[in-house]
Amino acid sequence: MNDTLDIRVLAALEPISSFSPARLRELLDYCHIENVEPGRDPFKDRSMEGQSVYLVRGELALTYADGNQVTMRADSEWARHPIGKRQPDIVAANALSRVQLLRVDDDLLDRMVTWDQFASHDDIKPKIEVVERAAWIQRRNSGEWDLFDFNWWADLDPDETITPEFRTGEAWNYPGWSNKRFDELVNAAQDTLDVAKRKEYYTEACDILMNEAPIAIVSHMPVFKAFSQKVKDFKYIPVDSLNLHTVSLG
Repeated sequence: MNDTLDIRVLAALEPISSFSPARLRELLDYCHIENVEPGRDPFKDRSMEGQSVYLVRGELALTYADGNQVTMRADSEWARHPIGKRQPDIVAANALSRVQLLRVDDDLLDRMVTWDQFASHDDIKPKIEVVERAAWIQRRNSGEWDLFDFNWWADLDPDETITPEFRTGEAWNYPGWSNKRFDELVNAAQDTLDVAKRKEYYTEACDILMNEAPIAIVSHMPVFKAFSQKVKDFKYIPVDSLNLHTVSLG
């Protein structure tokens, strides 16, 4: 099977399709092509953690943690997107034919998406540098950057959503932002069980965040989950958590 990756293949994938031609050519150097023989599980010995994995040739049978089984074809619309992203975990896979996968590091892909957006502005000239993850984390934590793009999700309580990211001295407060009144408010919200009072504290704290803008929130992505009408007594918990103790099939 040919291991050469055509730039036109990259241009058909999401979110890579939004890249400029120059960024696509650059990304080519960091993509890994993996060939899988029929009958093998490509994820048994090498997981997808930290990667975006695309099916670029062949057919792949996938079994998800919720019991669903699907067959994915490289020429389908579905194959334009990374396998398994924002879906239940894949517990088994089987190559139904000779399969070719494309793997690319998630952190690298996120950075390239960001820099490609900036590069569309004539007055911004980004410099792309690929570094090992450990070195990148060290730079992030030490503040060796001018602009930092990050995301977080699946938080149920405001204490999880804004306190670790913005309270003075917190490990996730990467910009190093500090506001005494904000700290007082989130601390007070942690110390009371009064829901109305907590709402009052967090509302003021969020107003401070909006006014001082230590970060710019560029997008908020809703997550859609579809369930069969046969599923009974399922309640979605918005922290990417599943409680199946009361669930049954009607």
